[in-house]
Amino acid sequence: MPGWGRTGELTRDQSKLMAKFLQLPAPIPPEMGLKEMKESWKVIVPVDKRPKKPQHDYDIDNMFGVILRDEGKGAFIDGDSKELISIVETGFAVHIFRASATGRYFYTIGRDGKVTMTDLYAKKPAVVAEARVCLDARSVDVSKYKGPKGDFIDKYALVGCYWPPQMVVLDGQTLEPLKVISTRSSTYDTNEYHPEPRVATIVASHSDPEWVVAIKETGMVWLVDYSDLKNLSMVQIETERFLHDGGW
Repeated sequence: MPGWGRTGELTRDQSKLMAKFLQLPAPIPPEMGLKEMKESWKVIVPVDKRPKKPQHDYDIDNMFGVILRDEGKGAFIDGDSKELISIVETGFAVHIFRASATGRYFYTIGRDGKVTMTDLYAKKPAVVAEARVCLDARSVDVSKYKGPKGDFIDKYALVGCYWPPQMVVLDGQTLEPLKVISTRSSTYDTNEYHPEPRVATIVASHSDPEWVVAIKETGMVWLVDYSDLKNLSMVQIETERFLHDGGW
């Protein structure tokens, strides 16, 4: 903190009061459940109102999604002509873009926990659904498995929160919040309870109906099986604390 007492910005008594305030325990942030999430959930374009094929001549497999971080927006650029096609509103300080398994949709997650879904089939890419499912977040991915265990292509999405310490399963077509999974658990090495493990990267498996999820503070990777949401199961793998990223 600047020396505001020495510069005269604060009196001696005000400086003492500020010092006491800074030593108070930080308040616990609020939790967030399905009820609060659904209050922010919006389907801007219903699934049955969306086009069946691209309404333009751009190649959606050669389209860039670019994060305009400080503006809270995303830009879409044609990879062939380098033309700016459209700019859409997203969450604050978007951390990542994820393409759907079909390539039709782009999902974004902002640090404010707002997830958006952009349809590349529209005449100009536009947000078709959104929801705020965390107070602080970094990661999102969709289901990408199709095989003997079922067809889950773009059926679900998973958002990982920094706060509250949890993951949220969403409908992959509408972003309706469906299930909350707490990450509060014990560290892999000392087996001490940790009250707020953050979710880092989420990567969708192509060979199984699973998301590979890094849980930072506990040093675990969870393989979350989404084939049966009602009886959801997962495998916990010991890795290392603060594992942040990975890829497929």
